[in-house]
Amino acid sequence: MSASRFFLLLLFSLLVTTQSATAWEARGEPGLIRVDPDTKLAYLVRGDKVEPLWDGIYRMDDGSLLTVHSGVGVRNRPIQSKEPDYLPGRACNRLVERICGPANQCAEREDCSLARQLQAMDQEEIAQNRDRGVRTHADWQCSSTYYDPGVLKPCDLGFGRL
Repeated sequence: MSASRFFLLLLFSLLVTTQSATAWEARGEPGLIRVDPDTKLAYLVRGDKVEPLWDGIYRMDDGSLLTVHSGVGVRNRPIQSKEPDYLPGRACNRLVERICGPANQCAEREDCSLARQLQAMDQEEIAQNRDRGVRTHADWQCSSTYYDPGVLKPCDLGFGRL
């Protein structure tokens, strides 16, 4: 391999390494939150003290939500849209029923607690929002979580098993 090719390969690998080493940071409810780009683990930064962020749903100062599940942080950008058939709270109510069970059979599960936390955030946003036709950030999160069973595990009641 020629020296110029080796130099270009080395330069390229340094650029890729440098870009992947940058952590994502934002201010949220508990303070400065940092998400490691390689592990996707979420941390709370307080001065020079860094500690893992508890599982939950955190509202960022820019209006986005950060979902932390098993320590892994997933950021959801703020979205607002007007929809004529939108009913406030419907998506989060459906999510809670799916995750906690229709008669609250899975209420003790951590996933149920996270779904209820998101539902409470949705109710707060609905109460603060004067324009009832605008979907809340939490409602969008409930909708996307409802259709992605990898985020929160649905309540398994054992129906349909042989």
